Amino acid sequence: LAVHTVHNWRNAPGVRAITAALSDGAIGPVRRIEWATLRTRPAVTVTTNGAANWRTNPAIAGGGILVDHGWHALYLLLALVRARPQRIGATLERRRYTTADVEDTAACYIEFPSAQAEIHLTWAGTERRTRWQLDGTDGTLSSFAAFFFEPCPPPAASAGNVATPMASIAATSDQCVRRKAA
Repeated sequence: LAVHTVHNWRNAPGVRAITAALSDGAIGPVRRIEWATLRTRPAVTVTTNGAANWRTNPAIAGGGILVDHGWHALYLLLALVRARPQRIGATLERRRYTTADVEDTAACYIEFPSAQAEIHLTWAGTERRTRWQLDGTDGTLSSFAAFFFEPCPPPAASAGNVATPMASIAATSDQCVRRKAA
């Protein structure tokens, strides 16, 4: 019997679209990434005899939201930036589940040789949503989708950017790429 983690978010259509857009040079080299995983509670788990959700038990889960969702963001950042972090910092909080033995909110700051990243994670959100933004030297790739599948919002009239639905870049997604206006 072998037990190991699986990088399942790498196979999400939205992540595949991000990877394809970056490979095609859609925004130039990545300089900044912001990733947010917002949840209104820990994911529901099947328990017996009224046991508490294992995700909030540090003896079983090993931590709170940072362990539960943070590792997804971390392996994706490493794959997108393609570099090793030089500096990492984090702040952990208990915002909603103040009596829990684990954090329900985490903010991480990661410095790479040529990029910076921020990861925001919470089980104390007002909605369930995963959103991200990658800023490159030539544009921005972003999604404010609930599950990587919502259309991108129209660009602000004064932004000076050109918005392109990701569907035109990768048929599996409708995130958007904003390129700097020429």
